[in-house]
Amino acid sequence: LNLSASLAAIINSTTPLFSVIISILWLKEGKNMRTFLGIIMGCIGVGILVGWSPIQLNVKVILSIVAISLAALFYGIGGVYSKRAFQDMKSFDLAIGQQLGASIVLLPFALLDMPNKLPSIGVTISVLGLAVFSTSVAYLLYFYLIKNIGPTKTVSVTLLVPIFGIIWGVLFLDERTSLSTYIGLSVVLMSILLVSNTKQKVSNIPEQVVK
Repeated sequence: LNLSASLAAIINSTTPLFSVIISILWLKEGKNMRTFLGIIMGCIGVGILVGWSPIQLNVKVILSIVAISLAALFYGIGGVYSKRAFQDMKSFDLAIGQQLGASIVLLPFALLDMPNKLPSIGVTISVLGLAVFSTSVAYLLYFYLIKNIGPTKTVSVTLLVPIFGIIWGVLFLDERTSLSTYIGLSVVLMSILLVSNTKQKVSNIPEQVVK
């Protein structure tokens, strides 16, 4: 409500950076320069991608920036904590527990702000789509990735959010793109490649898979 989408997206893209810092401090994980370079490139790419909209600083804007920064920080903490505390739990159980906990926390606020009329069919379908695909299924994949590839690589997907925002904007909202859009897209994809570093040694692959 108080920030431009550009500034909000740039701040949101710091989630992987927080995750790396927390992994180093909490899990004592060593990170190479390739990882740090990838994260820095990702933040730069998001900045190029969404542009920079100058805004006038006031109390609401500053509080909003702090809130989004804290959200990115807590997202990084959550990923590292999940990796540390729930390594032996199933992704399905974690996803259910996470959604149940969130529902309990949000329920009192929802009851205090009831809608004046029933939502339309279009709104209902949209909310169900977000609930099923963008939340329920997404968190199943999220916890599965946390367990198997670690929090840093998992939350690096945050850098891809603006890319899909541009794709959907062009397809459904007839939004225009510019040269900076494609430059930023290229930089972000390069950063994901650096952070992911998906090369595996054959010796680490089960013999059945190799065969």
